[in-house]
Amino acid sequence: MDWMIPCQKAATLLVAREDRPLALGERRALRFHLLICKACTRFEHQMLTMRQAMDGWRNYTEQSLGDGEADAAADSPTKVPKAPGGRG
Repeated sequence: MDWMIPCQKAATLLVAREDRPLALGERRALRFHLLICKACTRFEHQMLTMRQAMDGWRNYTEQSLGDGEADAAADSPTKVPKAPGGRG
């Protein structure tokens, strides 16, 4: 793999890294690219933030809602208020 990869390839590798381990050449090229490219470094931080948010969502349980709130939320349909003027 080339040492100098374009941003599009770096973004592809950042996304692929979420699903599979990168090969040694891919890791080296990505690391080098991230050293010189601030935009891709910001994208990497965004990906890490999204991963942390998704991990938190996966670990979410109904018990964290509190006593009885989970049952009440599950039993009652969500009501959406109508917009002023009769629209909605």
